[in-house]
Amino acid sequence: MFAGKTVSVVGAGTMGNGIAHVFALGGFNVNLIDLNSEILSKASATIDKNLQRQVSKEKITAEVAKETMERLNTHNELSAASDSFLIIEAVSENEKIKEDVFKKLDEIADDKKDDEFTCSVCFLVLRNTQLAKPRSKVCADCA
Repeated sequence: MFAGKTVSVVGAGTMGNGIAHVFALGGFNVNLIDLNSEILSKASATIDKNLQRQVSKEKITAEVAKETMERLNTHNELSAASDSFLIIEAVSENEKIKEDVFKKLDEIADDKKDDEFTCSVCFLVLRNTQLAKPRSKVCADCA
């Protein structure tokens, strides 16, 4: 059902790289997006290090770790989320930044009916942000 689907995670900090790790390990193609290239590099290295720790503990095989990293793509532009069926926001805990991210994503994301935006925290920002296109809005705080 979800094989080959793309998930985008906006924000590559601790929460964002953890979310990206889990989705990539679960077989999804993942776009990890952050404006800061240094943070993206650190996130990718952290995910790889965590996968290697899983290999050393025999939780996954080296092949699974390699395939997981191959499904992870890093980007500096929000436009990388345009083909995603699920977009997860995990940016800094700043209401204005979050609102700006959602508005930009609304402009970028395809008009497909199955697009969903989800917010890792801060439901009020997502609920109160007026999007131009009809979207399903999901919040981890309320799930």
